[in-house]
Amino acid sequence: MVMLNKFVEIAIDDRGRVVRLNLPDHCNVIADGMPGNQFTMFDDVPLYWDAWDVMDYHLETKRLLTNVTEGPTFGISENGLTAWVEFTLQISESSNLKQRIVLQAHCPYVQFDSSVIWMEKHKFMKVQFPLNVRSLEATYEIQFGHLSRPTHRNTSWDSARYEVPAQKWADLSMYGSGMSLLNDCKYGYSCYKNILVLSLLRSPKRPDPDADIGGHKFSYAIMPHCGQFQRAVHPDTVNVIQASYELNCPIRVLKAPFVENSTVWDRQFSLLNIENPAVILEAVKVSESGDRLLLRFYESFGGQAETTITPLAFGVKSCFTCNSLEIPDKPVPLNHSGTFQLQFGPFQIVSILIEII
Repeated sequence: MVMLNKFVEIAIDDRGRVVRLNLPDHCNVIADGMPGNQFTMFDDVPLYWDAWDVMDYHLETKRLLTNVTEGPTFGISENGLTAWVEFTLQISESSNLKQRIVLQAHCPYVQFDSSVIWMEKHKFMKVQFPLNVRSLEATYEIQFGHLSRPTHRNTSWDSARYEVPAQKWADLSMYGSGMSLLNDCKYGYSCYKNILVLSLLRSPKRPDPDADIGGHKFSYAIMPHCGQFQRAVHPDTVNVIQASYELNCPIRVLKAPFVENSTVWDRQFSLLNIENPAVILEAVKVSESGDRLLLRFYESFGGQAETTITPLAFGVKSCFTCNSLEIPDKPVPLNHSGTFQLQFGPFQIVSILIEII
């Protein structure tokens, strides 16, 4: 089965695995003969602390999960803007996974919406994506930035990092191409050589014998790109970092009260505009003093950045930088329209206190 839009093309085999993933006019980023979205199971019996430890020897017990009992079946929404492939994977006699692989017309990534009945004991399930990409390092998002870790095990230090933490995404890239693996609630990753892996579920029995037992719902996504992951694949879409925010904080549609003769719904509406895509608005809150608005930005690409901030939903009377305790520091100059400029160093966090008109 093949799904495609103007950003990405994906081919899925009869076991729900990805056999081709590419941008239009670009090469396949999935390794030849090694399909992605391959679920794997490991024995998970730590020496001491069940719920805390993951031992390196669990990697020796890898088993592929391939027993698809329903599907894959293809579906498409009534408006034609969303297509999907659904299947059910039997994990064991008592556990199963139901997954919908979704591609939307406007979206540069493929989303995997998953529902699992998990009734295992001392097992560890992951999903892997072998890539047609080779690099000495993979990149992982951390709070307010990202860092690189080796994809080899040349030293004891490298070998000890067989499972590493990350926030919303991990990326494996080489010159000209790469792929990012995004998630909405799973924070264990690994990457050895060309295989990018996301850890999904464990089943420890101490101190809680029922830890993780029952139903789970989660989503992850894959996003191929050309060049660096900081670069959007198309002028009409977002880069990897922005896409990870979209996956974790999707737009919610709410029913608003009807106001007769109102023109407010005839126009687009936004809180503010940020000119530079490297700058992320991470937090908006009422200040601890209760009389100002706090905006917290950070530089996400890992370089110097300058941007213009244009408030659209409110007027600005005064603006100050502040520290994490919200103690005002330096005034930020405002121009006649209420916009202001900010400068950032690599991964720098900048907090702003705004007095609203």
